[in-house]
Amino acid sequence: MVKNSMHLKRGGAVAALSVTVLAASFPVVSAFAQTAPTITLTASPARVAQQDGANVTYTATSTGITDPRYSFWIEGPNGQWKSAQNYSPADTFTFANIQSGNYLITAYVLSAANLAAGRYSAAIHPLSDGVFVGSKVTVKTSTNSLVKGQPAAVTAESTGIYSPQYQFWYKDPSGAWHQDSAGFTASPSFTFIPAMTGQYEILAYAKSPDAVNSHEGALCSNNLSEMVGFAQPLVLSAPQNISAFASSSGVLVTWKAPATGTAAGYQIWAIPVVNGTPDFSAAVQFGAAPASASSYEVSGLTAGDSYEFNVDAVGGTGNVVKGTPSGVVKYGS
Repeated sequence: MVKNSMHLKRGGAVAALSVTVLAASFPVVSAFAQTAPTITLTASPARVAQQDGANVTYTATSTGITDPRYSFWIEGPNGQWKSAQNYSPADTFTFANIQSGNYLITAYVLSAANLAAGRYSAAIHPLSDGVFVGSKVTVKTSTNSLVKGQPAAVTAESTGIYSPQYQFWYKDPSGAWHQDSAGFTASPSFTFIPAMTGQYEILAYAKSPDAVNSHEGALCSNNLSEMVGFAQPLVLSAPQNISAFASSSGVLVTWKAPATGTAAGYQIWAIPVVNGTPDFSAAVQFGAAPASASSYEVSGLTAGDSYEFNVDAVGGTGNVVKGTPSGVVKYGS
């Protein structure tokens, strides 16, 4: 039996290329340049296998090789390569009864003379073809509301792919595709900033480590569609936790900033309380406080009279949001 494992290398020496998994609407990557002699590998059926038990037949075609001899290799879901069919004149190999997982297939070619002489280093092989059975890639965003000019976080997940590496793409509303500049990495996340409003399409590719650093040979995710809109200004809410504290010289009114929106300033009010009932028609505004303020000293009220105190938040356009009045305080007590 001819031993041919000596020339099979991991990493950059074995890369993945699958014309069977290209999305029809996806931008086409330029073809790899070839030099004589050459070898190509095609699959039939020319599709990603979807179910356990599938059979795929591979055909190797070479040029510039006299009396070629072919061997075929498989990388399994565990990342280990093994010989599937030793050197022979047969230029086809059927990968039968494929079970769930991610596989890479490659072929080597030698001339009969080089094979007889044991010159395995003369063998050439194509970029490997990827097979995915029961594998899946999904992509999702961190929020259902994407906003123009604000970061959009995308996360990918995969099953049935050995040590997955990911690459992300998105299509903006103009129809232009944009690629994650980092290329294929082990990181399952990607962040981009939408530059326009409208419908975006987002997808991710996942591949095993030995696959070529291209979306070819990788498995594509679902095509996620997301609408990007304008940022909506936060609605200004009322000041919070309004309290009043009486002293011999006046009343100190305190509050906290609104929970949403940004106040441009505050108005402070004293509301007379007569026989236990606030008289809002007689309310007196004591002045204004800047946006940075959280307290205001009220003075000049009638000693011994009772009051409630309130604070209004004033928005940038002059809109006013009233707070909830404090409890009753007797002035000058």
